[in-house]
Amino acid sequence: MLRDVAPSVEALVAGASERRPLTNADGKSGARLESVVLDGEPYVLKVFDVERDWLLRASGDLGCRAVALWEHGLYDAIPATVDHTVVGAAREKDSRVAALLMRDVSPWLVPEGSSVIELAISLSFSPCSRAWWAQNSSSPPEWSSART
Repeated sequence: MLRDVAPSVEALVAGASERRPLTNADGKSGARLESVVLDGEPYVLKVFDVERDWLLRASGDLGCRAVALWEHGLYDAIPATVDHTVVGAAREKDSRVAALLMRDVSPWLVPEGSSVIELAISLSFSPCSRAWWAQNSSSPPEWSSART
């Protein structure tokens, strides 16, 4: 059974007291990033649009795997040692636009160019992989089953 997602980006961030583009974001894919404040808490909204996002097109990700992970509950399977930050998702009806809403953890991110980042990522995802395969002896999820 799939987890429900908001029917639009606007519905996902309804009630936001502030929304502004993240212009200093180091993204290269073409996804749109916004800073959003909901109930006084900071969030980051990442909007995926196949028309704008070359990485989605180049990888054949027309169904937005990042949102499919939310729909299938896979973020919940990630060990607590890895903070995925995702709190919600949306899919625009009749389009190839989707979005993730994430807690804003920018104050705790490792600065660009830090030599420890590769080690930290490696150590964080090792338990993630072990936990996933320990709980799921079957094959990896079928990405083609994502809603398109």
